[in-house]
Amino acid sequence: MLDTHHLEAEGVDSVQAVTDHTLLTGCLQLAAPGTRGPLTVGDHRLPALLQALRRGGFTGWLTLEHTQDGDSPRAAARSWAALADAAATVAQHPLSP
Repeated sequence: MLDTHHLEAEGVDSVQAVTDHTLLTGCLQLAAPGTRGPLTVGDHRLPALLQALRRGGFTGWLTLEHTQDGDSPRAAARSWAALADAAATVAQHPLSP
């Protein structure tokens, strides 16, 4: 499992870690950088992470492990919107590095 929060807390580039270890990874846990909160639309890491997973042939789990900010449905919706936006970006630029 790779966890973006823990990677970044240790100063490890999460996109590079995913790129380097996709085939060994069964789960990628996602959280907003720094805050460990819900994901946000426009987070530059998300399209890059999705591209790295695609290039590496990832077939595992994507999980959201973040604070709920007092409202679980709203936090989940925020993260879902961020992932949908990142997926749309990847779909528009499928060959981006």
